Amino acid sequence: MRYTLPIAFLLVPFGFLSPGVIHIGHHLAFFMSALIIISFQIKTRMARCYMLYAGAWTLLTSVFYMTGAIPNEFYSKVVFQMFFLIAGGIIYLAVAKSKLSLEFLFNVICISTILQILIAISQVFNADPVVWLLSNVIKVNFESYTGFTGTLGNINFFSAYLVITLPFFLRRKWWIILLAYPYFLIRQHTSVAVVAAIIGLAYYAYQEPRFRDFFKNPWHRAGLITTVLLAVVTCFYLYDGMSRLFPPEGDYRLNKWAMAFNQISSSWVTVIFGLGPGSSWGGEGALHNEYLTVFHRFGLIGLSFVLIYIAKAYRGNRILFTSFIIICINAIGNLSMHLAPSIFLILIVLGLMEREGIAHHVRLYDLPRTL
Repeated sequence: MRYTLPIAFLLVPFGFLSPGVIHIGHHLAFFMSALIIISFQIKTRMARCYMLYAGAWTLLTSVFYMTGAIPNEFYSKVVFQMFFLIAGGIIYLAVAKSKLSLEFLFNVICISTILQILIAISQVFNADPVVWLLSNVIKVNFESYTGFTGTLGNINFFSAYLVITLPFFLRRKWWIILLAYPYFLIRQHTSVAVVAAIIGLAYYAYQEPRFRDFFKNPWHRAGLITTVLLAVVTCFYLYDGMSRLFPPEGDYRLNKWAMAFNQISSSWVTVIFGLGPGSSWGGEGALHNEYLTVFHRFGLIGLSFVLIYIAKAYRGNRILFTSFIIICINAIGNLSMHLAPSIFLILIVLGLMEREGIAHHVRLYDLPRTL
């Protein structure tokens, strides 16, 4: 909207969004206006709608906080998530409006992954360089590592980071790093990341120009799909993935998901609108499912924005869209959108997809004029 900025400027002095001190309310209104202004700068419609809907929920909880209906502890979580949205929107826009070449940014992503790999290898030998540097400044509790974690602190998060960046190594001069990927992923036993990588690579191969004639045959396409399915089932069997999702004692992710789903399905209002930002599913830790997290917080409305965004995502760049497929699959069993290093990486992918998509439409629009 053209007049978002002046409207926000006029309304902030009347943003009484805090009980007691008027200036705190002004500050909250100031942050809220930043979120709204950033949202309207995003060109991809579903991403903009999701940001605005999350902002509307944040505004509603701010009104509840002003009236004393919700406690400080709960509202602090809402404010933190608002800052997360603002930071994410800024990074997304910075990438989408960046003039840096795809090649340069792809190389940066590869370099970041190599750094994580080098740190992870050192951790196996209890020689973490990051811990060593920090220990010279502050006291650090060093733990013996049983897997690769890099600076992400968990083998699942590290594996997710690896597979999201995998397509960027499918280029000259970088592909040699992929020879190390099987060892890292097999050692980690992170089935969701491996399944995401298998499906992503299958899509990449399917879109390879040299294979297009081969895959025009429906039997060849069926063979590719069957191979991928067998690889996925084998992966879960070897990694014992099904027992992790459905353990005999029933105390792992499936129970978390069932509790969260039962909580939100208790009313048609919460099913449609969600429970709002800052809401808890009733237990400790995250849900390890980004789609269920969105549904829990923002209901069918928020989840619809996400699913439509996925369905309409720009497919013109094979590397970016392969990474996007891996991101979407990995989100089923991970929480990459809630970890700073991972979400920064994901925002670079999403921002570049918006930038390239806009450039593609501009080229199509200008094409008839050049004929």
